[in-house]
Amino acid sequence: MTIVARTLILTIRAVPWVLFSVLLLSFIEFITSLDIQPQWLFSLEHRTTVGTIIIYWSLFECIFFLYRIYHQRHLPSRTKWTNTKDERAETFRRCFDHLPTPDAWLGWFLDAQLCDIQFDNIAEWLCFALFNLSMTELQYHPNTIDLTKELHHYIQLIEEKMDHKFPPGYNDKVTSMRLNLDHVPPLHRPLLIYLVISLLDTFSQLQLFYKGYTHFVPDVSTGCRSYFPPTISYVPGLFRSSGSTLHYWYRPPTDPSQRGRAVVFVGGIGAGIYGAKHAIVRIAESSPGSPTYIVDNLAVGMRYVNYVPTPEETLEGVEKMLNRSERSDCVFIGLSLGSTLGAWLIRMKPSMVTHCIMVDPVCFMLHLPDVAYNFVYKQPKTANDWVRWYFVGREETVLSFLRNHFIWNRNILWKDQVPQGGRSAVFLSEEDSISPVHHVWTELTGRDVPRDDGRGVYIDEGNITTHWNFGLKHGQSMFIKRSKDIVVRLGTQFAKENG
Repeated sequence: MTIVARTLILTIRAVPWVLFSVLLLSFIEFITSLDIQPQWLFSLEHRTTVGTIIIYWSLFECIFFLYRIYHQRHLPSRTKWTNTKDERAETFRRCFDHLPTPDAWLGWFLDAQLCDIQFDNIAEWLCFALFNLSMTELQYHPNTIDLTKELHHYIQLIEEKMDHKFPPGYNDKVTSMRLNLDHVPPLHRPLLIYLVISLLDTFSQLQLFYKGYTHFVPDVSTGCRSYFPPTISYVPGLFRSSGSTLHYWYRPPTDPSQRGRAVVFVGGIGAGIYGAKHAIVRIAESSPGSPTYIVDNLAVGMRYVNYVPTPEETLEGVEKMLNRSERSDCVFIGLSLGSTLGAWLIRMKPSMVTHCIMVDPVCFMLHLPDVAYNFVYKQPKTANDWVRWYFVGREETVLSFLRNHFIWNRNILWKDQVPQGGRSAVFLSEEDSISPVHHVWTELTGRDVPRDDGRGVYIDEGNITTHWNFGLKHGQSMFIKRSKDIVVRLGTQFAKENG
């Protein structure tokens, strides 16, 4: 399967260059009258219908390539986020208190051993990890003296914890992962892939219209709209203004007399709202007194955007969104990357989340290197790795979001911050190749990972109900029936609790 996946990806990557060559040869034949074969493709007089289609396809592919180059110059800039000294100290303390092994943090340095890391190497990495700055930015920071002293203090604490003294200097052979600072080049993909995404998105939107959902989109003035790939989102008469930076779908209660809690769903990286919407629609139909919202994060939906809302703008949008149904809190359901919006809500506006369901979340144990490494830095080996690497991990808009807007210490969620007492559920997949699910399970339950007893899922009924899905990969918990049915049941139960 690995060979098949690599062959498929190489073929797809070759398509644009083949089409560019076709367009170039066709142009040469036109201006020089050379007899370039085959004539059914290159000769203007003998070109067939198929040849004409290929020429036009080549032209559109060339235009898209130029558009992509233009858009690269207008990608949303890196989020500049500053935290306080107390926040950094708390983050540092929590990270070291919740390491599965004392040296687990060394994974941020890829293949390096502790003895390879020198003082300036650890300083460079901590500058990113705690301050969200490069060393150059720290050097020219208006508060550089105090920040440098604080940075050296953290290095001293690590030396004490590890009983190791970092030698002075910088080891050029040591590389650390700094997601928001490292340049990871995206890969160009054919126009056809984005048109397929557009078709899937349009199909999903038509289904939601049919199910009684209304589409709310930001005003043009916010700069948050996306016009490529093509979408019906902005066709007059098919949307209403959200009054914020959010794109979302809203279905009002079909039986307001039952008054259930609002349900808010946020999906992960991929082709918009396609796929996971089925479970949310089932929850809405099972709890007729609950308003249902599906938030569409275009920045990770393989869509070209000019602006990515900040967490503060996003939470303000969620608040306005809930006010539409006269609700002030919600049942939050997050899939994969969508769990980070839940982390923002729970940490910054905890009263807005009464219950939460995290499905294959990436917000737990983010201080470990697994998520950054597996999604961005890991060299693919298996067929699944190659598919994720090309179709998602190296997609330009997704990579831009991760590099510029995924701030790990803003997205992380700790166990004690999650609503407890049976008000939260977490679904983990045994074969998740992105999140450190074995460590997440132990962190949430205090137990070792369970053994398969043939039931397909093991459930730990603690303060946080944690599900371990045997044999599933990342993202499948929302799509495989045995797991999806539990998500629907819990979502319906939470929505009906004292709304």
